[in-house]
Amino acid sequence: KWSEILSSGKLKPRVVLNNRRMVFDLPPKEANLNNFVEEMLMNALSLSLDSLMEQPEALVRLLDATSYLQILRLDELDFSGASCFCLFVNVYHCLLQHALLLTVNGPLKKGSCAHFMRSACYEIGGDVFSLAELLYCVVRGGLSKASHPKPPYIDVPKKSAAFRYYALGFTSARANFVLNTGDLACPKAVIVLRPEDLEQQLNVAASEYIKRNVKIDESKRIILVPKVCEVYRHDFGFEGANAAMACLQYCVGFMEDSMASRVESLLRESPPPSVKFQPLAENYHSYLRLKTFSSDDEEDE
Repeated sequence: KWSEILSSGKLKPRVVLNNRRMVFDLPPKEANLNNFVEEMLMNALSLSLDSLMEQPEALVRLLDATSYLQILRLDELDFSGASCFCLFVNVYHCLLQHALLLTVNGPLKKGSCAHFMRSACYEIGGDVFSLAELLYCVVRGGLSKASHPKPPYIDVPKKSAAFRYYALGFTSARANFVLNTGDLACPKAVIVLRPEDLEQQLNVAASEYIKRNVKIDESKRIILVPKVCEVYRHDFGFEGANAAMACLQYCVGFMEDSMASRVESLLRESPPPSVKFQPLAENYHSYLRLKTFSSDDEEDE
């Protein structure tokens, strides 16, 4: 579990961020596991670069909370269900925020993304998971692999393949819109996933991501669609030369009425518009924040 990671062709140590308190120093907690992790993520997303200086005790509370992940019983989890999907997505986003706030190499950028994702780790249940291993081996373990991955989409080293043992059984193409990779194609605000609200939350995340990443230029007759749909096109069933158009048709189902009307108007015209995938995002958020969610949000969209 303490094996080094391969980054830029060199073996480098893992940076484990949740070892402030040792296992023997953790008082027992009776809280529901999902509720505990949800609260942990909300606390993480309440932090910012400024608050670390103004309220260092808030960071200490986060470090104490994440220490409990060391004693999480992985063998007692049902990796096939929605509850476990919410649990691990929330842990992943907590680690992402934690690592963004504490990065010592300045703001995240294209050249440092792969090392960042492969080296920032949490110890969970006696094993050590990097951001990349949580994202690509666990959460996305049952989904397709990235097609020609380049930052912000990376691949995991071959040595990390063993982490696919923990691959989640819950799969949905909409997961591509809720999983934040820190780049500006993703919203800065992160939803704390809850099993009882998951379907609505995935729909809300899809709508917001698509609103952010679909660009329509009527004058040039060009429509740009999310890059993530090209990178993980097998999740959506998009293939061949018509992949971008198929992506657009999928996205229309999650668009606000006004945007959908603009798209449909262009598609009715002859010749049809040029539909292309967005370029890769090259800039990154310095930290993330909390997106509030209620069960009425989907209706409000």
